[in-house]
Amino acid sequence: MMMNKLCWIFLFLVPFSLGAYDLSENAKISILTCSPGQDLYSTFGHSAIRLQDEKGELRLDAIYNYGTFVFDDDFYLKFTRGKLNYILSKSRWADFQYGYLQEGRGIIEQELDLTWEQKQKFVDLLEENYLPENREYLYDFFYDNCSTRIRDLLKKALGEDLEFFPIEREPISFRQMTDPYMLNLPWSDFGIDLGLAVPSDKIIGDEDDMFLPDFLFDQIGRASLAGKPLVAAERELLPTLDIEPLSSLWVPKVVFWSLLVVLLLVFFLLRKSERLVGLISGSLMFLFGLLGLLLFLLWTATDHVATINNLNVMWLWPTHLVFVFISREKCDQYWTISALVLFFLVFVHSFLPQQFPANVTPLLLIGLTCSLVRTSMGKRLASL
Repeated sequence: MMMNKLCWIFLFLVPFSLGAYDLSENAKISILTCSPGQDLYSTFGHSAIRLQDEKGELRLDAIYNYGTFVFDDDFYLKFTRGKLNYILSKSRWADFQYGYLQEGRGIIEQELDLTWEQKQKFVDLLEENYLPENREYLYDFFYDNCSTRIRDLLKKALGEDLEFFPIEREPISFRQMTDPYMLNLPWSDFGIDLGLAVPSDKIIGDEDDMFLPDFLFDQIGRASLAGKPLVAAERELLPTLDIEPLSSLWVPKVVFWSLLVVLLLVFFLLRKSERLVGLISGSLMFLFGLLGLLLFLLWTATDHVATINNLNVMWLWPTHLVFVFISREKCDQYWTISALVLFFLVFVHSFLPQQFPANVTPLLLIGLTCSLVRTSMGKRLASL
């Protein structure tokens, strides 16, 4: 989400191990839902598991966190290639709480109504996951993250007695599920929408929405266990600070349409200067080519499922990187085809099986204009 992890959490963790731990009758297991933050890594919120138990002199208050990773020198390369492993970590509640308190992010706790046997099985599975050979997993933005791991663990521990009740709504895709979280990060939203491909526009199934922490929270709140509510109690542990809505003109929609208007004006004023028009149009199409190469590599050279079959390469051609350096006379047909494809996409891109970025139309028109002025037709129009 891809450039954005649902649950990036930067904490100073104090690792510890319970090993084979027998719970007391007073043990409590809760699901924590943490509100989104203002940074990209925290945009979608976070989910974690809390275990509390008082057993004699032992007072346990631990957090199991599927959303941690090692930030090393190869982090960005691994993330870009889709080979970044996330880790089930454990920390003390006080440390976990402090991190969210510093960020002004809220935490809501859902205490689960489980029998002692169900609690013990749940913790045994967690401890099995925490074994060194099991604690790492290959993160997947939609199908394997901090929230889906908790969903799957609940299903495994509680079996057929656990029942989720799907939310009634119009069909919605994975991409559409994430859009509301990006309102205050319009440039990141544009970049993510550009990188996400056809698989991101798949209509979600009944339980697929739980890849987002907020919807895991909602589904758990609605779920039943052996005919009774799964949640015994719900508490707000930390309040959520209000995030001020974005009020800036520096957003893709304004910038792209302004750029189109400026470009048309410049091309009109400089229409007699073939060299300058060629330099400006070539520079912009070179940038289109760079973006196209990046999307192509995300498609073919990484393990990201969500970036396969990206139809944005229909207008971001990697071949532009070569053809902008060839004289226009020798590649007139190439730029003519480019202009025709872009003209076609202006009208039909909204009907394709992949949703293009929300503000793509002015970029299509920019590409169309730049392609057109590099053709013999554009040259003739400039001489009028």
